[in-house]
Amino acid sequence: MTVPEIRQLCTLLIGPPTVTAAGLLHWSIWRRHHQADSPTQPRRTAIHRRSGRIDHNIALEC
Repeated sequence: MTVPEIRQLCTLLIGPPTVTAAGLLHWSIWRRHHQADSPTQPRRTAIHRRSGRIDHNIALEC
């Protein structure tokens, strides 16, 4: 069976997932917040690298 077939079978047996307006709004806000943060991370790292600042939170692999 393929994933879509299993998903359809589960939907028929259990029923469609219930999504409330509050849950949908929460997900939308969470997603927008995390998408807004993602493009700035590489830029912050490059700025710190150029400025000579050291990130003390880097885990070293042995």
